[in-house]
Amino acid sequence: MRGFVIPMLACSTLLWTCSPTPATRRPAPMPLVEAPAPEIVTPSQRRTRTLATLLRLTEKPRLSAMDLQVTFAADRLTTEEGVATLLSGLDANDDSVREDSRTLIWQLPPEFHPELVRLCPARHRSLVAQILAAQGRRAVVWLNDLLNWHASAEDAGTRLSVFTALGAIAPEHPEVISAITRGLTDTDAQIRLFAVTYLIDSPDARPLVETTLKVLRLSKDRTIADTARFWQDFLKNSRVARLNR
Repeated sequence: MRGFVIPMLACSTLLWTCSPTPATRRPAPMPLVEAPAPEIVTPSQRRTRTLATLLRLTEKPRLSAMDLQVTFAADRLTTEEGVATLLSGLDANDDSVREDSRTLIWQLPPEFHPELVRLCPARHRSLVAQILAAQGRRAVVWLNDLLNWHASAEDAGTRLSVFTALGAIAPEHPEVISAITRGLTDTDAQIRLFAVTYLIDSPDARPLVETTLKVLRLSKDRTIADTARFWQDFLKNSRVARLNR
């Protein structure tokens, strides 16, 4: 019996050794997940988004060129596109957007003035002329632009702002004096009064200044009439003073 068991054990061992290895279970393939479609942003949406970001800069007491450049770069806008976006805020339906845009344009560093002057539409030139006037003689590089604006300005407000800028930037320039002299015959009384104030000490313009004052003192606007009388008295007293020397 014992002799029979030994061959049986050997046979069992041989069968166990030669049995095939259990098949490795392969994981089930994961379902493919589609990547989200890229957001489609229209140029109008991009400008609106950039404008909203720009307007947050009005909270800063002082604006640097880097502040603007970082905002432009975030939406891949050139400096020209960025300034144009800011100018578009002046025409927004929301009062607060228009006011913030105006504030931010006033804060623009000089590095952005070339685009501001070049891109500014006629309806907003009064604002930009005031900004340049605040620069004083440093803004003399924009003299020709201002002279062209004056020549083409249809509304009195723009002409007056341009006059003020010209007088602040290049008061002795011959073309500025010529432009302001033409202002003595402007259809707007305030512009004529400004021209009188500017040319009151100019001997060459004296006859036209005196004629203009005679008309202005009859204005229904009390302030204009009183100012015209003041300048008439000034000229009269200065003439008497010269005769008494």
